[in-house]
Amino acid sequence: MLRKHLFVGLLFTSLILLPVPANAGDNPKERPMKLTGMGLLKTDFNPANWEWRSVDKAVIPWVTVEAGDGTHLGDWTAVCPGGVLVQLLPDGNIELLEMWGYWEFTADNGDKLTADLVWPSYPVIQETATATITGGTGRFEGASGTLILTMGYTGENWWDGPYHYSIFWETIEGTITY
Repeated sequence: MLRKHLFVGLLFTSLILLPVPANAGDNPKERPMKLTGMGLLKTDFNPANWEWRSVDKAVIPWVTVEAGDGTHLGDWTAVCPGGVLVQLLPDGNIELLEMWGYWEFTADNGDKLTADLVWPSYPVIQETATATITGGTGRFEGASGTLILTMGYTGENWWDGPYHYSIFWETIEGTITY
């Protein structure tokens, strides 16, 4: 009898000590995702705030604040800080070389979804970009997937000191696995 209790106790203890994957019991599934929204882009044209890579190349910082609705997030808000690498040309113009951002969406229940955003190579200005989902919090912890951003500007834009503001619309489509 003592041997049986000892065996059951050891078995129970060994089960408790087994490593358990973080998503044990979860069943991640790939799902379609579609979002629509509007946003405000703020670009900082003060050279003192740029990240200088050389005498004629700098990263100009920008940030968006966005809101909309869609699948898996419900009513959402987002912030996306980013940068655009430019080359200053002798004639005073700038050449756009690369552009990227780091999206953080907040779902209507407070869960967060994160993604890295990259625009196609310049100098052709594209209105589409690709985002790679990098995870999040709550049900989006460990999430992955790919999203395509299509955006356009409404024509509303203005300057406030060295800052340029533009209003844009967006649709975001792709897949998410969580």
